[in-house]
Amino acid sequence: MSSSTKKPAGSKSAEKPRIHLVSGDKGGTGKSVVSAMLVDYCRSKQQTIQPIDGDMTNPTLSGAYPDAIEMVVSDDRDMRSQLNTIFVSAQKEGKTVIVDLPARSESALSDWFSEYNVLSLAETQGIKFIKWWVTDGDPSTLDLFSKSVKGFPEIRHIFVKNMGLTKPVHWTVLESWPEIGQWQQDGTIEIIEFPWMDKLLISRVRRAQQTFGELADAAATDDILTQGRIQGFLRQGFIALEQTSVFSQEPDKILARKSVASASEKETVSK
Repeated sequence: MSSSTKKPAGSKSAEKPRIHLVSGDKGGTGKSVVSAMLVDYCRSKQQTIQPIDGDMTNPTLSGAYPDAIEMVVSDDRDMRSQLNTIFVSAQKEGKTVIVDLPARSESALSDWFSEYNVLSLAETQGIKFIKWWVTDGDPSTLDLFSKSVKGFPEIRHIFVKNMGLTKPVHWTVLESWPEIGQWQQDGTIEIIEFPWMDKLLISRVRRAQQTFGELADAAATDDILTQGRIQGFLRQGFIALEQTSVFSQEPDKILARKSVASASEKETVSK
């Protein structure tokens, strides 16, 4: 290979576009906070980000990030093409896309995948989907999470336990759910604990329409303890994100294990 065709180490052109879908299909679980944390984290790593705010009933990203795109997510088929913004931002612009999805959006998302052949196109374009399933421990969402994992093996699923909205005892149902434990063990899914944060400070961030990073800056707040609390929250959140393979040195290892497991299952069935 000639020197003119070599790509420099660490070149952004070598990075594959990623689409982060922050879901959970229930309101009030902290999806918007996790979405904002993802944006701040990725930007701290100098990634080119496109935030997309799909939660028009409670917009957060579009208030804090001037470059965020507002997008309507609806079961109305005439509105389905709105979701194409997600794919185009990654495929044509090469950006890392972070989407804050509204409650009860799984049906519209699934229909979009099917009607536009999105996941097959993503594979040909080298685009990876990651779904962050944010939950407060409500067992009613486990069936939907299970359906997503089984229905879309191409998507890496991260189960996010929002520790700021529930107590440890509420996770006993999760721990007794046999599929969750098995999937975590074989690498089909990952589970992280999202740090606790004061509800009053979360409300303040939303009212101020500022990012966590901005409020962690001494110039953005006149309360040094508030500044320290937000700095601590960001640090804990970043640590949680870095516990996943999504932001590790081996980003493909889980999908590789899933492919091996899938091939093994097919071989067993054929026998």
